[in-house]
Amino acid sequence: MSTHTLPIGDFLLTSIPIWPGRMMNPTQLFLDQTIDEIDAAHAKFPYYFGESSQELKFTLNAFLLRGPNGNVLIDTGVPSETQPSPLMSGLAEVGLTPADINFVVFTHRDFDHIGGGTLNGQPAFPNARYILGHTEYEHFCHDEGRAEMFANHIAPLENAGLLSVVDNDAEIVPGVHLYLTPGHRSGATSVTVNLRTTHHGAIILADTWHSAIQVSLPHWHMMFDEDGHAASATRRQVIEMAERDDLLVAVPHTIDHGFGKVRRDEHGYKWDPFTE
Repeated sequence: MSTHTLPIGDFLLTSIPIWPGRMMNPTQLFLDQTIDEIDAAHAKFPYYFGESSQELKFTLNAFLLRGPNGNVLIDTGVPSETQPSPLMSGLAEVGLTPADINFVVFTHRDFDHIGGGTLNGQPAFPNARYILGHTEYEHFCHDEGRAEMFANHIAPLENAGLLSVVDNDAEIVPGVHLYLTPGHRSGATSVTVNLRTTHHGAIILADTWHSAIQVSLPHWHMMFDEDGHAASATRRQVIEMAERDDLLVAVPHTIDHGFGKVRRDEHGYKWDPFTE
């Protein structure tokens, strides 16, 4: 696995693969969809599937944003039994060490997004300011099912004085902002780059969709979503914005480095992946 980098104005956005590509069973992921609907989707959108309609392509990427005001890591994947981990290998591939990371943004409270932020109970990025939007932080604090995760991966950052709980639209560095995208998690916060300018814009999503098939089928929501209806509404809003503003979109669980754009034709919205 190797990293992939694209320019975004004055920034470089790098996709760091955490998991190799794998197959998931869509009938177990999309609980509201019938087998006939999934078979029809497979026939219409075979790119997202394996050899059959029961194999949906799936992966996990973290994202690194390098710019004139520092290095911003967006999510950290999961701890790895192998060392160096895929995350650390990806950073090394672009010439960085953990000490070179200035900010770590946690988009939401799932283990595959925050698990790599600590190592053996200590901050994995000792010089970084860790960022969490206040809505997600508050819900994380009261999420009994994730109490152990909070204790293991957030409390050490608080104890070290490295965690900042910020507004849901906070500016991380000039041109880079949090952007609230609720549904998958109540306070899930994506990250925008140059959104408030007229060129070179991007959005790094907080599991607003998992498979890019959901760009064409935004009413399909994953079993992982906390609030499926809110997730679908947010997905539609982001899809419309991404197409209207011609944004580069980076998606953690979407294949081909997670990079692409949303296009529109007479049939509706579709995903245009960057496969190079």
